Amino acid sequence: KRRSIYFTVKRSLLNPMLSLYDAPETLTSAGRRSSTTTAPQALLLVNSPYIRELAQAFAVRISSQSDEGTSAVSELLAASIHGSPSVDIAVPNGKYTLQLLLYEGWQSRSADIIIEGKTVREAYNMFKEQGGNFDHGSVLRHTFALTDGNIDIEIKGPLHLGGLILSKEKADSADRVKIVKSQADLDFKDVLKAINFGNTKDINIGDVKFTAAAVKTTVDGVTNTAAGDVYAGQYSQKLPAILKEKTHEQLDDDLSNFVSNAYRFALNREPSNNEMQAATQFIVMQQKDYEQNNSAHAKSTALADFAHAVFSLNEFIYVD
Repeated sequence: KRRSIYFTVKRSLLNPMLSLYDAPETLTSAGRRSSTTTAPQALLLVNSPYIRELAQAFAVRISSQSDEGTSAVSELLAASIHGSPSVDIAVPNGKYTLQLLLYEGWQSRSADIIIEGKTVREAYNMFKEQGGNFDHGSVLRHTFALTDGNIDIEIKGPLHLGGLILSKEKADSADRVKIVKSQADLDFKDVLKAINFGNTKDINIGDVKFTAAAVKTTVDGVTNTAAGDVYAGQYSQKLPAILKEKTHEQLDDDLSNFVSNAYRFALNREPSNNEMQAATQFIVMQQKDYEQNNSAHAKSTALADFAHAVFSLNEFIYVD
């Protein structure tokens, strides 16, 4: 069975990464590929913005495997559809409460949010509404009566929509905006539909399953249109630091699970005892350094550093 990747090669525009890793000459045939280990190869992996972006996304992915509750909320907020997104939800007529999950991971910007023809927020600034930092997200809650069998949601501007929760009308029906610091800030009672927008996957938070919905798809009666979608951490997005109280023992277990997942996903093996010890010590030291420098994302950056180190190993790497 062949496991090669085929692509077009332009002799005047060779791939610099493949050239460093002993790609054969394009003008002559090569019976076998030479194998070298050189300093420029290591420097490419360490300094490449592209490799760093992949490491950040990989860290987010395996974090969700290690810490389902906390990282699932981060994934729900950070993965999103964008570019004046609109959503249609086919449901019977009745009274509903809608929660829109929003997160700004790049820069401050605003847009009008319209639900069922009513402008519920003018110039909604995601960065401001999430506290003026990249630690948390925001949730916009709106209760309304539906009479035409289709819920229309329009965002007129460059906001990112991470997800939505549609529930039966709440007794406390007042519209409001709330900062999302943990999953406790979301209402999971009487949920009818839960959607996780963007280049993402199905996730579970408590007893609620959020169904993944890429851009321009219809999932569970929810149709979206937008300019595009992103995965969590794409384009150097700053990731939300969702909080969850844990004991030291639980934190140690989380790190061990994270390291184990990284080795299994990337190297298809479990780490040795020495590798596990070195890896967890590395993550703890990196996190402490970032905390001393008042970094708002000390833990997620430290995890991304470790994922970056794994990608730089002189060992075959496979990430599905």
